Amino acid sequence: MKAAMVLLADQPFISTRMINQLIEQHRQNPDLLFVAATFSGIARPPILFTSSIFPKLFQLQGDQGARQLLQHESAKGRFVHFSDPWAFFDVDTTADYQIIKDCTMHM
Repeated sequence: MKAAMVLLADQPFISTRMINQLIEQHRQNPDLLFVAATFSGIARPPILFTSSIFPKLFQLQGDQGARQLLQHESAKGRFVHFSDPWAFFDVDTTADYQIIKDCTMHM
Protein backbone atom coordinates (compact mmCIF):
# COMPACT_ATOMS: atom_id res chain seq x y z
CA MET A 1 0.00 0.00 0.00
CA LYS A 2 1.44 3.34 -1.02
CA ALA A 3 -0.31 6.06 0.91
CA ALA A 4 0.22 9.17 2.97
CA MET A 5 -1.62 10.33 6.04
CA VAL A 6 -2.26 14.00 6.65
CA LEU A 7 -2.13 15.01 10.30
CA LEU A 8 -2.10 18.55 11.61
CA ALA A 9 0.55 19.55 14.12
CA ASP A 10 -1.92 21.78 15.97
CA GLN A 11 -4.17 18.86 16.94
CA PRO A 12 -2.34 17.33 19.92
CA PHE A 13 -5.06 14.87 20.89
CA ILE A 14 -5.07 12.78 17.71
CA SER A 15 -4.36 9.31 19.05
CA THR A 16 -2.52 6.30 17.73
CA ARG A 17 -5.84 4.44 18.07
CA MET A 18 -7.43 6.83 15.57
CA ILE A 19 -4.51 6.54 13.18
CA ASN A 20 -4.54 2.76 13.41
CA GLN A 21 -8.31 2.61 12.76
CA LEU A 22 -7.88 4.56 9.53
CA ILE A 23 -5.00 2.35 8.43
CA GLU A 24 -6.98 -0.79 9.26
CA GLN A 25 -10.00 0.43 7.27
CA HIS A 26 -7.74 0.85 4.26
CA ARG A 27 -6.11 -2.55 4.73
CA GLN A 28 -9.57 -4.12 4.75
CA ASN A 29 -10.62 -2.09 1.69
CA PRO A 30 -7.50 -1.58 -0.47
CA ASP A 31 -9.44 -0.10 -3.39
CA LEU A 32 -10.42 3.01 -1.42
CA LEU A 33 -8.90 6.33 -2.51
CA PHE A 34 -9.00 7.71 1.04
CA VAL A 35 -10.08 7.01 4.60
CA ALA A 36 -11.03 10.13 6.54
CA ALA A 37 -11.87 10.80 10.15
CA THR A 38 -15.15 12.61 10.75
CA PHE A 39 -16.69 14.45 13.67
CA SER A 40 -20.19 15.95 13.61
CA GLY A 41 -20.57 14.89 9.98
CA ILE A 42 -17.50 16.81 8.80
CA ALA A 43 -14.36 15.18 7.41
CA ARG A 44 -11.26 16.27 9.29
CA PRO A 45 -7.63 15.23 9.57
CA PRO A 46 -6.25 12.70 10.05
CA ILE A 47 -6.95 11.52 6.52
CA LEU A 48 -5.21 8.66 4.75
CA PHE A 49 -4.79 9.23 1.03
CA THR A 50 -3.72 6.43 -1.29
CA SER A 51 -1.27 7.13 -4.07
CA SER A 52 -4.11 6.77 -6.62
CA ILE A 53 -5.52 10.14 -5.55
CA PHE A 54 -2.16 11.98 -5.33
CA PRO A 55 -2.50 13.52 -8.84
CA LYS A 56 -5.80 15.16 -7.83
CA LEU A 57 -4.29 16.38 -4.57
CA PHE A 58 -1.38 17.94 -6.45
CA GLN A 59 -3.86 19.89 -8.60
CA LEU A 60 -5.34 21.68 -5.59
CA GLN A 61 -4.56 25.40 -5.64
CA GLY A 62 -3.96 27.88 -2.83
CA ASP A 63 -5.70 27.30 0.48
CA GLN A 64 -8.32 25.08 -1.13
CA GLY A 65 -7.76 22.00 1.02
CA ALA A 66 -8.96 18.52 0.18
CA ARG A 67 -12.49 18.72 1.63
CA GLN A 68 -14.08 19.37 -1.79
CA LEU A 69 -12.13 16.48 -3.24
CA LEU A 70 -13.36 14.17 -0.47
CA GLN A 71 -16.97 15.14 -1.17
CA HIS A 72 -16.52 14.60 -4.90
CA GLU A 73 -14.77 11.26 -4.44
CA SER A 74 -16.89 10.12 -1.47
CA ALA A 75 -18.12 6.99 -3.28
CA LYS A 76 -14.49 5.85 -3.54
CA GLY A 77 -13.58 6.61 0.07
CA ARG A 78 -14.55 5.77 3.61
CA PHE A 79 -15.46 8.07 6.46
CA VAL A 80 -14.81 6.85 10.00
CA HIS A 81 -16.77 8.66 12.71
CA PHE A 82 -15.07 9.59 15.97
CA SER A 83 -17.15 10.95 18.84
CA ASP A 84 -14.54 12.65 21.04
CA PRO A 85 -14.53 16.40 20.31
CA TRP A 86 -11.15 16.80 22.03
CA ALA A 87 -9.53 14.62 19.38
CA PHE A 88 -10.06 17.41 16.86
CA PHE A 89 -9.27 20.39 19.07
CA ASP A 90 -6.96 22.86 17.27
CA VAL A 91 -4.37 24.87 19.12
CA ASP A 92 -4.31 28.04 17.03
CA THR A 93 -4.00 30.72 19.70
CA THR A 94 -2.46 31.31 23.11
CA ALA A 95 -5.97 30.96 24.58
CA ASP A 96 -6.36 27.53 22.92
CA TYR A 97 -3.01 26.49 24.37
CA GLN A 98 -4.12 27.58 27.84
CA ILE A 99 -7.32 25.53 27.48
CA ILE A 100 -5.43 22.32 26.72
CA LYS A 101 -2.81 23.10 29.34
CA ASP A 102 -5.54 23.50 31.98
CA CYS A 103 -7.37 20.44 30.70
CA THR A 104 -4.35 18.13 30.78
CA MET A 105 -3.45 19.29 34.29
CA HIS A 106 -6.82 17.92 35.53
CA MET A 107 -6.56 14.57 33.74
